[in-house]
Amino acid sequence: MTLSSLLPALLTDGRHGIFIAGAFGVSALLLALELALLARRSRATRRQADWEAER
Repeated sequence: MTLSSLLPALLTDGRHGIFIAGAFGVSALLLALELALLARRSRATRRQADWEAER
């Protein structure tokens, strides 16, 4: 049995489906947060490098 064969059964099962969907939702939120923080840090580093280059 692979995860892809288990997933449809788990998602349609009333008891476990909500937990599986919640886990996917939480991981998607964490990924979005990680990407947002990475972009913010990248922008801050680039601004600092530009500022130092002007001096």
